[in-house]
Amino acid sequence: MIIIDTTGRKSYSTEFDVISETINSREIQTNTVENTLIESDAKRELKALEEKRVFLYFPGGTQESSDRAKKIVRELLSTVKERCIICDPYLSSSDIVQYALVVRYSQVKVRLISSIAFLKDKADRNIDESHTHAEKIVRTLKEIKEQDSRLNIECRALVGRDKSPLHDRFLVIDNEVYLLGSSLNEFGSRATTLFRAPDSKLLIDAAETWWNSDNDTTDLYNWLQKKDETIKSSKLGGLFKRLLARFNRNNS
Repeated sequence: MIIIDTTGRKSYSTEFDVISETINSREIQTNTVENTLIESDAKRELKALEEKRVFLYFPGGTQESSDRAKKIVRELLSTVKERCIICDPYLSSSDIVQYALVVRYSQVKVRLISSIAFLKDKADRNIDESHTHAEKIVRTLKEIKEQDSRLNIECRALVGRDKSPLHDRFLVIDNEVYLLGSSLNEFGSRATTLFRAPDSKLLIDAAETWWNSDNDTTDLYNWLQKKDETIKSSKLGGLFKRLLARFNRNNS
Protein backbone atom coordinates (compact mmCIF):
# COMPACT_ATOMS: atom_id res chain seq x y z
CA MET A 1 0.00 0.00 0.00
CA ILE A 2 1.25 3.51 -0.84
CA ILE A 3 0.92 6.00 2.03
CA ILE A 4 1.16 9.82 1.57
CA ASP A 5 1.81 11.78 4.78
CA THR A 6 0.83 15.39 5.54
CA THR A 7 3.98 16.72 3.86
CA GLY A 8 3.15 14.95 0.60
CA ARG A 9 5.93 12.41 0.87
CA LYS A 10 5.22 8.84 -0.24
CA SER A 11 5.99 5.72 1.77
CA TYR A 12 5.43 2.10 0.81
CA SER A 13 4.17 -0.68 3.02
CA THR A 14 5.72 -3.46 0.91
CA GLU A 15 8.34 -3.77 -1.83
CA PHE A 16 5.56 -4.81 -4.20
CA ASP A 17 4.13 -1.32 -3.86
CA VAL A 18 7.49 0.12 -4.87
CA ILE A 19 7.59 -2.08 -7.97
CA SER A 20 3.98 -1.18 -8.86
CA GLU A 21 4.66 2.54 -8.55
CA THR A 22 7.76 2.25 -10.72
CA ILE A 23 5.87 0.36 -13.45
CA ASN A 24 3.02 2.91 -13.47
CA SER A 25 5.50 5.76 -13.74
CA ARG A 26 7.25 4.13 -16.70
CA GLU A 27 3.91 3.46 -18.41
CA ILE A 28 2.99 7.14 -18.11
CA GLN A 29 6.35 8.16 -19.57
CA THR A 30 5.97 5.62 -22.39
CA ASN A 31 2.46 6.86 -23.22
CA THR A 32 3.72 10.44 -23.28
CA VAL A 33 6.52 9.51 -25.69
CA GLU A 34 4.13 7.53 -27.90
CA ASN A 35 1.65 10.44 -28.03
CA THR A 36 4.45 12.82 -28.93
CA LEU A 37 5.61 10.53 -31.73
CA ILE A 38 2.05 10.11 -33.03
CA GLU A 39 1.54 13.88 -33.05
CA SER A 40 4.87 14.36 -34.84
CA ASP A 41 3.94 11.79 -37.48
CA ALA A 42 0.56 13.45 -38.01
CA LYS A 43 2.20 16.84 -38.45
CA ARG A 44 4.69 15.41 -40.96
CA GLU A 45 1.90 13.73 -42.91
CA LEU A 46 -0.13 16.95 -42.99
CA LYS A 47 2.95 18.90 -44.09
CA ALA A 48 3.53 16.41 -46.90
CA LEU A 49 -0.10 16.72 -48.04
CA GLU A 50 0.22 20.51 -48.05
CA GLU A 51 3.44 20.46 -50.06
CA LYS A 52 1.87 18.13 -52.65
CA ARG A 53 -1.25 20.34 -52.70
CA VAL A 54 -3.41 17.35 -51.79
CA PHE A 55 -4.99 18.91 -48.70
CA LEU A 56 -4.58 22.33 -47.13
CA TYR A 57 -6.30 23.92 -44.17
CA PHE A 58 -6.56 27.67 -43.68
CA PRO A 59 -7.61 28.75 -40.17
CA GLY A 60 -9.05 32.10 -41.25
CA GLY A 61 -9.50 35.12 -39.06
CA THR A 62 -6.21 36.74 -40.08
CA GLN A 63 -4.84 38.54 -43.11
CA GLU A 64 -2.04 35.97 -43.23
CA SER A 65 -4.52 33.13 -43.70
CA SER A 66 -6.38 35.01 -46.45
CA ASP A 67 -3.18 35.98 -48.28
CA ARG A 68 -1.77 32.45 -48.11
CA ALA A 69 -4.99 30.86 -49.37
CA LYS A 70 -5.28 33.22 -52.34
CA LYS A 71 -1.60 32.84 -53.14
CA ILE A 72 -1.91 29.06 -53.34
CA VAL A 73 -5.00 29.25 -55.59
CA ARG A 74 -3.14 31.61 -57.95
CA GLU A 75 -0.13 29.32 -57.83
CA LEU A 76 -2.26 26.35 -58.93
CA LEU A 77 -3.91 28.33 -61.74
CA SER A 78 -0.53 29.48 -63.01
CA THR A 79 0.37 25.84 -63.79
CA VAL A 80 -2.46 25.44 -66.35
CA LYS A 81 -1.30 24.16 -69.72
CA GLU A 82 -4.35 22.63 -71.41
CA ARG A 83 -7.65 23.20 -69.60
CA CYS A 84 -8.96 25.66 -67.03
CA ILE A 85 -12.50 25.86 -65.68
CA ILE A 86 -13.32 27.90 -62.58
CA CYS A 87 -16.67 26.90 -61.09
CA ASP A 88 -17.99 29.25 -58.41
CA PRO A 89 -21.66 30.27 -58.18
CA TYR A 90 -20.56 33.55 -56.53
CA LEU A 91 -17.82 34.43 -59.00
CA SER A 92 -17.52 38.21 -59.45
CA SER A 93 -15.59 40.60 -61.68
CA SER A 94 -12.91 41.18 -59.02
CA ASP A 95 -12.31 37.41 -58.84
CA ILE A 96 -11.64 37.37 -62.59
CA VAL A 97 -8.93 40.01 -62.24
CA GLN A 98 -7.41 38.32 -59.20
CA TYR A 99 -7.39 34.73 -60.47
CA ALA A 100 -8.18 34.25 -64.16
CA LEU A 101 -5.39 36.55 -65.32
CA VAL A 102 -2.67 34.41 -63.72
CA VAL A 103 -3.12 31.69 -66.36
CA ARG A 104 0.12 32.05 -68.31
CA TYR A 105 -0.66 30.16 -71.50
CA SER A 106 -2.63 32.54 -73.70
CA GLN A 107 -3.73 29.67 -75.98
CA VAL A 108 -5.69 28.15 -73.09
CA LYS A 109 -9.32 29.24 -72.88
CA VAL A 110 -10.16 30.17 -69.30
CA ARG A 111 -13.78 29.19 -68.75
CA LEU A 112 -15.70 30.71 -65.86
CA ILE A 113 -18.96 29.27 -64.55
CA SER A 114 -20.98 31.45 -62.18
CA SER A 115 -24.74 31.58 -61.58
CA ILE A 116 -27.65 33.77 -62.62
CA ALA A 117 -28.95 33.59 -59.04
CA PHE A 118 -25.93 35.67 -57.99
CA LEU A 119 -25.13 37.65 -61.13
CA LYS A 120 -28.61 39.17 -61.45
CA ASP A 121 -28.15 41.09 -58.19
CA LYS A 122 -26.65 44.55 -57.90
CA ALA A 123 -22.94 44.63 -57.16
CA ASP A 124 -23.55 47.38 -54.60
CA ARG A 125 -26.99 47.24 -53.04
CA ASN A 126 -26.47 50.59 -51.32
CA ILE A 127 -26.44 52.39 -54.68
CA ASP A 128 -29.70 52.47 -56.65
CA GLU A 129 -27.99 52.88 -60.01
CA SER A 130 -25.37 50.19 -59.32
CA HIS A 131 -24.61 47.71 -62.08
CA THR A 132 -25.41 44.06 -61.59
CA HIS A 133 -22.63 41.51 -61.12
CA ALA A 134 -23.35 40.24 -64.63
CA GLU A 135 -22.89 43.71 -66.15
CA LYS A 136 -19.63 44.21 -64.27
CA ILE A 137 -18.27 40.87 -65.46
CA VAL A 138 -19.13 41.62 -69.08
CA ARG A 139 -17.47 45.02 -68.81
CA THR A 140 -14.38 43.52 -67.14
CA LEU A 141 -14.01 40.86 -69.83
CA LYS A 142 -14.32 43.51 -72.53
CA GLU A 143 -11.63 45.64 -70.90
CA ILE A 144 -9.31 42.64 -70.56
CA LYS A 145 -9.77 41.80 -74.24
CA GLU A 146 -9.04 45.40 -75.25
CA GLN A 147 -5.81 45.41 -73.25
CA ASP A 148 -4.56 42.04 -74.51
CA SER A 149 -6.39 40.39 -77.40
CA ARG A 150 -4.45 37.16 -76.88
CA LEU A 151 -6.27 36.43 -73.63
CA ASN A 152 -9.22 34.12 -74.02
CA ILE A 153 -11.55 34.33 -71.01
CA GLU A 154 -15.24 33.50 -71.28
CA CYS A 155 -18.03 33.28 -68.74
CA ARG A 156 -21.29 31.37 -68.66
CA ALA A 157 -23.86 31.31 -65.87
CA LEU A 158 -25.83 28.43 -64.47
CA VAL A 159 -29.55 29.05 -64.96
CA GLY A 160 -31.96 29.41 -62.06
CA ARG A 161 -32.94 32.83 -60.74
CA ASP A 162 -33.62 31.92 -57.12
CA LYS A 163 -31.00 29.29 -56.36
CA SER A 164 -27.87 28.10 -58.13
CA PRO A 165 -27.91 24.39 -59.07
CA LEU A 166 -24.24 24.32 -58.01
CA HIS A 167 -23.36 24.66 -54.33
CA ASP A 168 -19.67 23.73 -54.18
CA ARG A 169 -16.73 25.55 -55.73
CA PHE A 170 -13.97 23.84 -57.66
CA LEU A 171 -11.12 24.44 -60.09
CA VAL A 172 -10.45 22.25 -63.11
CA ILE A 173 -6.75 22.51 -63.85
CA ASP A 174 -5.78 20.32 -66.80
CA ASN A 175 -6.76 16.82 -65.57
CA GLU A 176 -6.93 17.63 -61.86
CA VAL A 177 -9.78 19.06 -59.80
CA TYR A 178 -9.34 21.08 -56.61
CA LEU A 179 -12.34 21.60 -54.33
CA LEU A 180 -12.64 24.82 -52.34
CA GLY A 181 -14.41 25.10 -49.01
CA SER A 182 -15.67 28.61 -49.79
CA SER A 183 -16.05 31.02 -52.69
CA LEU A 184 -13.02 32.78 -54.13
CA ASN A 185 -14.28 36.19 -53.03
CA GLU A 186 -13.53 35.36 -49.38
CA PHE A 187 -11.33 32.31 -49.65
CA GLY A 188 -9.11 31.98 -46.58
CA SER A 189 -10.69 34.84 -44.64
CA ARG A 190 -12.67 32.26 -42.63
CA ALA A 191 -11.67 28.71 -41.72
CA THR A 192 -11.74 26.65 -44.91
CA THR A 193 -9.97 23.94 -46.87
CA LEU A 194 -8.62 23.11 -50.32
CA PHE A 195 -8.15 19.53 -51.43
CA ARG A 196 -7.48 17.62 -54.61
CA ALA A 197 -10.26 15.31 -55.73
CA PRO A 198 -9.16 11.64 -55.73
CA ASP A 199 -11.17 11.04 -58.93
CA SER A 200 -11.47 14.12 -61.11
CA LYS A 201 -13.30 12.66 -64.12
CA LEU A 202 -16.81 13.00 -62.67
CA LEU A 203 -16.40 16.70 -61.88
CA ILE A 204 -14.64 17.48 -65.15
CA ASP A 205 -17.45 15.79 -67.10
CA ALA A 206 -20.03 17.77 -65.12
CA ALA A 207 -18.28 21.08 -65.80
CA GLU A 208 -17.92 20.30 -69.51
CA THR A 209 -21.60 19.34 -69.72
CA TRP A 210 -22.70 22.57 -68.02
CA TRP A 211 -20.51 24.65 -70.31
CA ASN A 212 -21.75 23.05 -73.52
CA SER A 213 -25.45 22.88 -72.62
CA ASP A 214 -27.76 25.84 -73.23
CA ASN A 215 -30.22 24.18 -70.87
CA ASP A 216 -27.74 24.32 -67.98
CA THR A 217 -25.87 27.56 -68.62
CA THR A 218 -26.29 30.74 -70.59
CA ASP A 219 -23.86 33.12 -72.24
CA LEU A 220 -23.75 36.36 -70.24
CA TYR A 221 -23.83 38.65 -73.28
CA ASN A 222 -26.95 36.96 -74.63
CA TRP A 223 -28.61 36.85 -71.21
CA LEU A 224 -28.07 40.58 -70.65
CA GLN A 225 -29.33 41.39 -74.13
CA LYS A 226 -32.53 39.38 -73.59
CA LYS A 227 -32.93 40.96 -70.18
CA ASP A 228 -32.69 44.47 -71.67
CA GLU A 229 -35.20 43.56 -74.38
CA THR A 230 -37.60 42.24 -71.75
CA ILE A 231 -37.28 45.44 -69.71
CA LYS A 232 -37.87 47.62 -72.79
CA SER A 233 -40.87 45.53 -73.81
CA SER A 234 -42.27 45.77 -70.30
CA LYS A 235 -41.87 49.55 -70.29
CA LEU A 236 -43.53 49.90 -73.70
CA GLY A 237 -46.33 47.62 -72.56
CA GLY A 238 -46.83 49.75 -69.47
CA LEU A 239 -46.85 52.94 -71.55
CA PHE A 240 -49.41 51.46 -73.97
CA LYS A 241 -51.66 50.48 -71.04
CA ARG A 242 -51.51 53.99 -69.59
CA LEU A 243 -52.30 55.59 -72.96
CA LEU A 244 -55.18 53.18 -73.52
CA ALA A 245 -56.59 53.93 -70.07
CA ARG A 246 -56.37 57.70 -70.73
CA PHE A 247 -58.07 57.25 -74.11
CA ASN A 248 -60.94 55.30 -72.52
CA ARG A 249 -61.44 57.94 -69.82
CA ASN A 250 -61.56 60.72 -72.40
CA ASN A 251 -64.17 58.88 -74.44
CA SER A 252 -66.36 57.68 -71.62
